[in-house]
Amino acid sequence: MNEDIRINTCNPALDSALSGGIPVGSSVLLLSDSGAGGDLLMQTILCHLTETPSAESGVSGRLQYISSKKSADILLADLKRTFHLTAEECDALSLCLYDAGIPEKGSLPALLEKTAANPAGSLIFLDSLTTYLPSAGAESDFYSFFRMMNRILRVFSGQKVTCVFLLAAGALPKEQEIQLSDLFDHIWRMSWTTEPQKPRRLLSIEKGVEDAAASPHEMVQMNAVISPDGGLAVSHLRKIV
Repeated sequence: MNEDIRINTCNPALDSALSGGIPVGSSVLLLSDSGAGGDLLMQTILCHLTETPSAESGVSGRLQYISSKKSADILLADLKRTFHLTAEECDALSLCLYDAGIPEKGSLPALLEKTAANPAGSLIFLDSLTTYLPSAGAESDFYSFFRMMNRILRVFSGQKVTCVFLLAAGALPKEQEIQLSDLFDHIWRMSWTTEPQKPRRLLSIEKGVEDAAASPHEMVQMNAVISPDGGLAVSHLRKIV
């Protein structure tokens, strides 16, 4: 990955934690608890980037959002409502949406290989790696999946294509989730606090904290709230050791 060129997430707190943004050619695994807003975080970054000139965003190639859960038309309609988009903004965003169709067993490698052929400097979102996971309990299938992901992420890195993949927390057994996470350069986790009276969304950066040299176990954590203008806003940076 190229540590000198970074992609701006358009969120000051998150970019600060990443020393300016996501390094071009790096990979992010976004682990999200149910309902915590992992997909909304990705969509917030996507929508902001479509409004930002490439010279400012760091996305010199293609910006692409791959949906394995919704058709491009339905997703665009949802984004229009959530982010109060104008017709012009919808037109720009529609160029970024890719409908992967109904996920089928073994279809992910071909999809990602096609995606990896994008120009250097591209940023790719996949809104659910979960739908492509092998069947629960099939150990040999998981290791085939693991090897495929390892190969694809190496291709992405070599071609300077940056990727953010969403995975539902707990979709894999803990040991397998850790093994898969180790393939990625950055681990972001969307979760809920354990406070029963006032649950809050939290975004934790558990791997890839650039300025954490003082402690290898340091973690950055931020509040994440639904903003009035649509999307997910993160703020109140703090470090946890």
